[in-house]
Amino acid sequence: MHALDATQLDQYAAKGYLVVENVLSASELQELREVTDSFAAQAGDENADRRILDIGEHEGRPYVRRVKSPHRHHPVYDATVRHPRILDIVAGLLGNDLRLYGSKINLKLPSGTGDAIQWHQDWGFYPHTNDSLVAVGVLLDDMTEENGPLLVVPGSHLGEVYSHNQGGRFAGALDHTQIKDMLDNAVQLTAPAGSITLHHVRAVHASGPNRSTGSRRIIFQNYAAADAWPLVGCGAPGDRHLCAGGDWDAYQDLLVRGQDRQVRLASVPVHLPLPGAQDSSSVFTTQSGADKNYFASSGAME
Repeated sequence: MHALDATQLDQYAAKGYLVVENVLSASELQELREVTDSFAAQAGDENADRRILDIGEHEGRPYVRRVKSPHRHHPVYDATVRHPRILDIVAGLLGNDLRLYGSKINLKLPSGTGDAIQWHQDWGFYPHTNDSLVAVGVLLDDMTEENGPLLVVPGSHLGEVYSHNQGGRFAGALDHTQIKDMLDNAVQLTAPAGSITLHHVRAVHASGPNRSTGSRRIIFQNYAAADAWPLVGCGAPGDRHLCAGGDWDAYQDLLVRGQDRQVRLASVPVHLPLPGAQDSSSVFTTQSGADKNYFASSGAME
């Protein structure tokens, strides 16, 4: 049992984030790296499935910047979203009845070319009937100050829920001028490979570009308490049909621990409805539609 102690539980409750080291073994880490590299190697393949791979371009060369729903496309990722040590930790925060909401792998190229993720709250993308949700980052590389680690504003999960709309469209990003006073308090979640980060669904967070000379790969696995029901459709975008008259059995397979629960409706703030994004094919194109982004396309602050 890889349980959290009282100090860790208190930190998460007060600050909305946590780092737990030494969760994955060396062999587990190596296997994940090898499989992830095999996906990244498909960037130049004209037959690469862009429903799975989010492919960007730098200086005329394609590169994979995200793998979408990897748990659906390789057994090693499916095993990782169900990893007992990870689920033990998540259960300490959300209870023992857990459903996977979605997964993704974010990859950042070195030397300042890796894409930044603008300031946002995950809650802006997928509000639920209650906010018992957490995002787990599985670190495949050491996360350092130089390679674009997760940035989180402590305590922001207890505060305001912000609109992620700009210009009448869903932009997937906050107007950073509205939160500028809190950004000075942001902390970097640095840790060695094999660690995990955890942040609350309402925590204000972002990540800058990778300015190091090495790779920066993180698997994000989003979990919800089984009594939290999504208000905008089930699962990651590719899975949202599952609870809308689609494959109910497949949706139930996302129950990774415990049992299903009656929906719990809590008094939580939400911004609905969500207008369509200018381009919803990826978070990067969605956020590019924002007028007031903190990071410019080059990764520098505007």
